[in-house]
Amino acid sequence: MAITLYVAIVGLSGKEFGLETLWLLTEQFVVVGVVSIVIGMTIGFLSVLCFKQLRFMTRSVIHETCLMYCFGLIAYFGAAFIRIKGIEMSSIISIMTCAVI
Repeated sequence: MAITLYVAIVGLSGKEFGLETLWLLTEQFVVVGVVSIVIGMTIGFLSVLCFKQLRFMTRSVIHETCLMYCFGLIAYFGAAFIRIKGIEMSSIISIMTCAVI
């Protein structure tokens, strides 16, 4: 939550504080949080589907570990490269959501 709030506040640096700024801060906080969680859930469900359907990839512990690492990197960089309204999404939230799923 602190990461998302920090990203939202940095996005509003240089503006005067008022009711409109509070509304923009709330909007950016929700957008960063929701989109980052959706990215993590999408990559997490994709990894579950991959491990469930592609059994030939899970025969070796080394391949399985490398595949899990790659899915984490996809979630991290997927969120890092997505910008909505000039705001970068939170990679940490995305990778944590992917890991939980």
